[in-house]
Amino acid sequence: MSISVPPSFAAKWLAPRIARFSAAHPEIEVWMSADMRLADVSGGRVDVAVRYGRGDYAGVRSEHLLNADVTPVCSPILLAGSRPLRKATDLAQHVLIHLRPSELEEPRPDWGPG
Repeated sequence: MSISVPPSFAAKWLAPRIARFSAAHPEIEVWMSADMRLADVSGGRVDVAVRYGRGDYAGVRSEHLLNADVTPVCSPILLAGSRPLRKATDLAQHVLIHLRPSELEEPRPDWGPG
């Protein structure tokens, strides 16, 4: 079985559980790819893919696994600066960093309205 998952999901959720799964199912060999590229589950190279998104992927069956939260982090200097961060609305006074996924990547949670 070939599984494609985002690196953070692989490290924090899947990898700690693989040994238990393999012990319970020694007949199943698991190959894991940890990357953000879109996985082609129709071509037979990937059996299962876990991705961020709404699940509206054409030609595949999708199941909602869990909700993902986006959590802002900042330098301690910003907490005490001239425009300190005390609540979420204070973020409007600062530059937010956005990552633009390439055409090969899944959309990720971002700062935009849900």
